[in-house]
Amino acid sequence: MTLFFKIAAAGLMAVAGLANASVVEPFTGGQLSTPGWSVGVGADASSFVSPAPDGTSGIYLTDSTWSVNTAIDFHVGEVLSAWINPGPSADAVSGSQGGRISLGFASDSASTYALTAASDTNQLLFQSVSGIASQTPSFSDGVASTASFGNQWYKLSISWLASGITGNLYDVDGTTLLRSVNMSAPLTGNTGIALFGNGGAAVTSLAVTPVPEPESYVLLLAGLGLVASLVKRRKPQPA
Repeated sequence: MTLFFKIAAAGLMAVAGLANASVVEPFTGGQLSTPGWSVGVGADASSFVSPAPDGTSGIYLTDSTWSVNTAIDFHVGEVLSAWINPGPSADAVSGSQGGRISLGFASDSASTYALTAASDTNQLLFQSVSGIASQTPSFSDGVASTASFGNQWYKLSISWLASGITGNLYDVDGTTLLRSVNMSAPLTGNTGIALFGNGGAAVTSLAVTPVPEPESYVLLLAGLGLVASLVKRRKPQPA
């Protein structure tokens, strides 16, 4: 019986560990607050947008400047995520022009790959960017998906596996998948991250967490099944 409970506990601990993302940039004080960023960008977003679902506001980006942090590691087998609000999609009726925000990965001081949420062009897309050290970026667009944005927060995530990269856009609840794009895994040893935004896009709670592995869920389900079986057998039977 003890073995059964150990199996269930191990599964629960494994899955719980996946849910606890490590916030690598909390934007304390409405600015880039983690050491290592190449340049300061953005301003305190609390005066411009309502708080994100986790209660934070982060920074408000208008300057179209790339900032790189090679001291923050993002590796194969991990997920990079953030709450974002790129602003409402461009709309001829309302006059909105939209903005965009890019989460960079496999970054060094001169170049990066990025997942971009672009409300100015109604897209979720991967990009390859060079020339960021001199702030004269050259963009090469990759796989894209049409995406319409409202004036709300979204969860943006990048899952990096050996087999490839998946970029996901989730609704304000953080779990409802709205759009997904994929690209081949980059052939680089760079593990830094980068950040870019314009048009008043907001970002907060930049985090890294392990990619869920199937074995964790198999272990959890096996343990819970065994515990349920034990409880059922021990339940008093009617006379």
